Parts: sequence; structure tokens; C-alpha cells
Amino acid sequence: MLTLRPYQKRIETAAEKNTIVVLPTGAGKTLIAAACALQVARPSSGPSRPTLFLVPTCILVAQQAAAIRDWSGLSVAEYTGGASLAPAFEVLVSTPSAFEAAMPRNSSRLSWASFGLVVFDEVHHVLKDHPYRKLAKGLRRSGANPRVLGLSASLIYAVGAKKVAAAVDRLCDDLRIETLESATVEDLVQGGYHASQLAADVREVNFPPLADSDAHLVPVAERRPHLLKATFFTRVRPGTATLFAARLVAAIYALEKAAKEELPEFESALKRLSPKEWGLYANRLGPRSARCAELEYWYEALRLIVISWEAAEDAATEFLRMSRVEAAGAAAWPASALAAKGAFWAGCASAHARFDNLLEVLRYKLDAAPAQQPFRAILFVEQRVMTHILAHVIAADPAFSCRVRSVCLYASSSPATPSLAISPSQAKEHLGDFSAGRANLLIATAAAEEGVDVAAANCVIRFDPMHHSVSFVQGRGRARQENSTFVVLAQREDRPVELLAEMEREQRRLVADMARARAEVPAEGVAAAAAADRKAKAENDVQLSRERGALRTLNSAAAKPNAFAASNVLNMLMTFCKQTKVDLVTSSRKQRTTGGHVEWSADLVYESVLRRVEAAAVAETPTAAKRLAAADILKALLEVA
Repeated sequence: MLTLRPYQKRIETAAEKNTIVVLPTGAGKTLIAAACALQVARPSSGPSRPTLFLVPTCILVAQQAAAIRDWSGLSVAEYTGGASLAPAFEVLVSTPSAFEAAMPRNSSRLSWASFGLVVFDEVHHVLKDHPYRKLAKGLRRSGANPRVLGLSASLIYAVGAKKVAAAVDRLCDDLRIETLESATVEDLVQGGYHASQLAADVREVNFPPLADSDAHLVPVAERRPHLLKATFFTRVRPGTATLFAARLVAAIYALEKAAKEELPEFESALKRLSPKEWGLYANRLGPRSARCAELEYWYEALRLIVISWEAAEDAATEFLRMSRVEAAGAAAWPASALAAKGAFWAGCASAHARFDNLLEVLRYKLDAAPAQQPFRAILFVEQRVMTHILAHVIAADPAFSCRVRSVCLYASSSPATPSLAISPSQAKEHLGDFSAGRANLLIATAAAEEGVDVAAANCVIRFDPMHHSVSFVQGRGRARQENSTFVVLAQREDRPVELLAEMEREQRRLVADMARARAEVPAEGVAAAAAADRKAKAENDVQLSRERGALRTLNSAAAKPNAFAASNVLNMLMTFCKQTKVDLVTSSRKQRTTGGHVEWSADLVYESVLRRVEAAAVAETPTAAKRLAAADILKALLEVA
């Protein structure tokens, strides 16, 4: 059963109102939620009601369900979609997408009104284009009034005091939050928590200047993500790309020519497919062509160069070395292809500043680790494939062969490359190895930042720059052993560690201030009414600007031939909704005519703070009915324009 620390007990009592709890990773947010669920499921008086506990990823469903079950003794069901719902439960732990899909099929059991408590784990996702946001809006529209509990280590992605304040305020309004709760540093320390006190040890690499014969990288100010691929090939043609990129492309062109000689149906993937599809195309042809099988790795190396704006020479080089293509397959290639490969490798560096910096930090941390507290570190990277590359780099260094045992972790829903993936069972095994001490270095993406039950480390290393304070707070929070350290190897120029730390302090101040303000009875009278009016006007002005832009785009699309063809209308409407940041509410149901014929009716509703447009239609299939209703909504919106 539950044993709450003093600060957890205080927060659990406060959570009788709609509450957001902001506590560092590992400070017991789930325990507080379990205590609240116990109140609702087994009250001292009144009817019992179940709790809905929402988590953002499938891997967290089983983990959080087990934690709540062990701590509270409640009956806990797990749901990730694709299976039948448990017949009875006191707590339902589910991903938002699975829960949303199950609601229409279980309308009586899964209506918002059927729950006494709704928990949003990692509640900051409500502020993003995330399934959480759609559910939060649906809860508000439903008129139901379960208690709402949000959990997060860091609420806000925004940078800048005003943006942080506005985001916190919007999150509270979206979920009808009445109070925010946290714990002081003193409370946490008394409870045995250490990570929130860690100062970042910044050890950035000072890169040497590019050689005069080399081209410069694309200036940061000129980088346009939607023109990523086009920008790269525009630079390669006139020879303004880096020498490494030019040599890599030349090698790939030679390999593609040889691949077509072996498999006539092969076509170059570079210009006709997106970078993420290059390796997959070669992988699919691999069983019929040894040359295509190797080309997959060269494509993936080039993808690393393209998506990094040509900066990741080290990652591309080591990926190819890890994939054993440097000397492998010589018999499979003609002399021209072997010569192109040789020219590429002749220009590759044998050492890389970023990797050497990491190895130096690892060596220092290993040497400094006391015997009573063996080295146990988490190395955070941005990309899945980089977990494998760094594991290879570390394993290839003889100095670490007996000292570092690394495992990789990232979301198993997507592979790192077509030939590199971690299955759910492997992810579980890797976490178990790290927890048991069989591995002492976990190389992970953001999948290990949020919620996943990772054993406490005594060192956290950030290999790639952090983009917001959420990553800063949650990643650092994994170093929870006493005398832990937090090392940063790279920073964004516009978001250095000092700025992210200030945003964390600003958020703490806001949480404390808003906790006090929302605990008081709202002021009555002219001043409060005027403040509400100003806020409503600001929201209306923002939405008006969005809808004007979206309506201009819609007008242009509607002027094209066959714009209202059945295959186009739903995409047009969803594009409009994305531009205006409005969730389209859809529902469909089967009905029978008097002659016994089956039809489907569909209802669609577009509702913003400015307008509500709805349409209903009937057709032989649910998709056809939705298309008819979508066409009616589009026409109504065009009348507004």
C-alpha cells in the first residue's frame, strides 16, 4: 500500500481540485496519482468511480499500470488498442489514441462522465499537436466534470518569460485547472531527491575551422526545413557542398550505376524519393541484389548528411564503418564502383572531435567513480541511429572494451534504419540489463526522458543540443543517485544551458504564484470582468488571424479543377483545421432504412472561438458520408471568405 512522503501527502490533499503536479523525474508523481485514484475508487462515503490514467506511449501503459497496482492494490486494466477492454476495472491505463478509438464502441463505460478522475501523465503534451490536445478539448466539450490531474516534470516548451506565462495559463484553461502544486528544493532533498540540485558541466567541442579548399555549411539563418533536400542537391551540382558530401554523392552515383547493371529495374532513389525512403527502397531490393543491399547503408549515410545540413560527417563515416562496407563486398562491385568507394574512404578522417570529446568525458567519469558507487550513465542523443553509432564508437576503442557495457534504447514503434531496430522485448531487456548492472551505459533518445522506468543513474550526458527546458529538466532528472553529475557536450547558440535553467526557475516561480492565485477566491467586479474580456479578445484576434490565412489557402485550393472531388474534400478540410489549430469533431453510425438496406450517417463539426459550422450526411459507407459532410462544411467556410 501507499506510503507518502510529507510533500506528496500535501499535494495529494490539494489534488481534490483540478490540479497540475510539477515534480522532477523520480520525485513520485505517479504515487500521488495512485493515491488520488484510491480516493475516487474507494471513498469513505459516496459512490465509487473509476480513474482514467492517460500515458503518451505504449511502453508506459504496462509500466504505470504495474506501479499503480503495486502501490494502491486497485484493480488496474491496461489498454493500447487492438484488444478487448477489460470487463471491470478501478483504474484504466491507456494511450490517448487507443482510448479515443475505443470510446464510440464503449460509449456507456468510457464516457467522460463515467470517470471520477482523469489523469494526464506528461501533461505538457496538451500544448502540442498531440492526441492529448484532442482529448482535452473533447473533455471540455462534453460538459462532464471528473477531477483532472496533470503530471509533469516540466510544463513548458516555450522560451521567454512572457511565452512561458502564456503557455502555463493556456494549459490551465484547457484543462480547467484550479491549482498547481509542486515541492520546494528543501522538501525534495529531505525526501532523498538529488537531481534537481545538479549544475550542468558544459564541455563543448571547439571545432577547427574548415579547410580553405572546403565549402562552408549552410548558414543557420538560411536553413529552411521544407527545402532540406532541394537545398542539398542545389549545392552539390555547382560544387558548393562540403567536400565530404560531394565525395559521398559521387560514390553513391557510381554504386547506383553498378546496381542498375545487376538489377535493371533499379532506379536512383535520390531525386524521386524523400531521404527517409532511400534506405528502405534499397532494403526492399536487397534480397535480389547484393549491390542494393550494400547501397542501403550508403543511402542512410547520405541521409545523415542531408538532415544535418552537411554537418554530420562524423556520424555518416562511423555509420558506414559500423555497417562494414569499407572493405566488404569487393567481389560484388565492378572496378569503377570500387574506385569510387576508394576515393571516398581516402578522404575520410580517422578521428572526430565530437566523438573524441565524448570518449574523454567517459574516461574521466569512469576514473572518478568511487568503488562504492560504480559508474552508471545515461547518454542522451537526438536520433535513433545515433544510439547505435555511439555504441559502435565506444566499443571500437580498446580503452573501453572492458570498462563500458552499453545498450541502446528508443521507441520500438519505428526502426533506426531499415536494418536497425529495437523490438519491444529488446527494449525491455536493455532496461533490465541497465537496472541490474549488466550494462553501465544506456544510450537513449527522448524515449528515456519521459516516464519510462529507468534505473537511477549517477551521470547524465547530453550529446546533442537541448531544444527546450522539458528535455533539460527531464533528462537531468535521470541522474538521481547521490553525488551525480550532469554533462552537456553541445548547446544551441540561441538556447544555452543558462537560458534553459532560467526557464526552469521561471516556471517554478510561475507554478508557485499561480498556486497561490488559484487557491484564492477569484476577484469579483469590474476589474475581473475587464481582465476576462481582454483575454477573450486576445484569443479571438489570434484565431481571426489563423482563419484569415487558412481561408485564403482554401480559396486558392477551391479554384483548382476537381477541387471538390470526393477524394479531395477530406484532405482539404483537415488542412484547413491544421492551419487554424481546430480539432474537427467527427462521428458516424450505422442505420437501416425501411427496406433493410444499410446506410451510414456522419456528423462533422468545426468549432472555434469565432464560429461553429456543422454538417450531416448519409451514404452507403462511413467514408462516403464523411466526404459529403466535409464538402458541405467547406462550402460554408468559403461563404465566410
